[in-house]
Amino acid sequence: MSWYTIILLSLLVCLVAARLYKFSAGSLKITQVNMISYIFYFDLLIFSYLGSIVILLFNNAEFNNLIDNILGGPKTKLLVWECISYAMIAIAVGMIIANIFFNFNSKEIDAYHAKPIRSLFSEYDSYVKIPLYILAVICMLAITYTFISIGTIPFIKSFFLSSADDVLALRKIADKDFAGNVYVKNFFGLVLTPILCYIFYCYYLIDKSLKNRFWFYIMFFFAFMMLTYDASKSPFIRFLTGFIFLKVLISGNISFKKFLGLIVLLLVLLGIIYMVIAKQDIMEIFFSYNSGITGRILISQVSSLYQHFEIFPSDHPFIGFSSLSKVLPLSHFSDRSGRIVLETTTPGFADLGGVYNTLFIGEAYANFGWWGVFLTPLWIGFLIQSLHILFLRLPKTPLFLGLFVFFSFTSNITGGVNEYFYNILYLLLAITILAVWVTAYLLHRSQQVKQIPQAV
Repeated sequence: MSWYTIILLSLLVCLVAARLYKFSAGSLKITQVNMISYIFYFDLLIFSYLGSIVILLFNNAEFNNLIDNILGGPKTKLLVWECISYAMIAIAVGMIIANIFFNFNSKEIDAYHAKPIRSLFSEYDSYVKIPLYILAVICMLAITYTFISIGTIPFIKSFFLSSADDVLALRKIADKDFAGNVYVKNFFGLVLTPILCYIFYCYYLIDKSLKNRFWFYIMFFFAFMMLTYDASKSPFIRFLTGFIFLKVLISGNISFKKFLGLIVLLLVLLGIIYMVIAKQDIMEIFFSYNSGITGRILISQVSSLYQHFEIFPSDHPFIGFSSLSKVLPLSHFSDRSGRIVLETTTPGFADLGGVYNTLFIGEAYANFGWWGVFLTPLWIGFLIQSLHILFLRLPKTPLFLGLFVFFSFTSNITGGVNEYFYNILYLLLAITILAVWVTAYLLHRSQQVKQIPQAV
């Protein structure tokens, strides 16, 4: 296939996909970014599709040798491009199916933006804040427990290390060799703390009180500590982008000037983090095609996808549901495909921990073969848009806004497919939020009963 045919077909796929995603997103304007447009622009177009096109077209011999060694031959390159092209369209079709099923109209998005933030049960939501304060304290204790279990604060320690290999060894201690309870670390630290930060910020926007500002600041600090606990470079930056989503959800848009300024600020901050943690210079960070931020966008995020199609099932049998969970009563448990690919391709890095994640169709293929590639994009599109519709129809309160923001940039489609079948952390999150709501309702109800005068 000629290079101009590939470019022409890629542009056609992007145009068709954009029209389809607009039905679910309401608008694809970058100043009105939301859960759906973020997935289209960033997770799919930039982090996945663009890389597959570059890898397919690049003619530099050194670059091609690198890609051939890591990713496979021309047939694999073309196959991955075709699969991502299909996934982009199929996810949008799944979203449209959800729109029809739930009788959704994109005008609901504008109606949601027009609503003011309101309290849930009372003017100051004291009944909601009581369980939230308790959860906040538990999260702070959980984060303290995490660093005690690690024995150091890796982000701070990384400032004093001289090489990227030393940082990787430090990340292994914090992640793979973590001696504490991973559910305490992951749920209370990585999931719940950022959500509570968004929630308290929303309460601060309602009344500008000193108390709500204090809780926002303290949860912001602990979110920063937790999201950098293993010297990772991007989780805290992604957390900060949540405030852009929050601005759009509250007022309907963000000015282009402010949006551009925030993006530049985040890139500068990310560059500084790369310099400190990855020990790279500024040219390598922004202008190297196979390392730094540019390499992360163009190559790293999609590179494992090629290996998925080569390793399964020739070198490793299809996994099925065996990698879904150690808790579920399955016949046996298998490592996830990202871990298997890492152990197969770069065993030295595998010893340091981590996985080789990529677009979800990689794990879908490793689990279920071509049926997984064909069906899971439809299911994921349906599920994501169903969640989007649910949040738009919930009351616009700090509690639900915090959840809405969190899920707006944590789609996980570049992490795997298993989470769209079973996710214990999100199940625990749903139970926790329900418990907060029920506790607040019972407290509010009991207070109302006390205020009803007794009949004489």
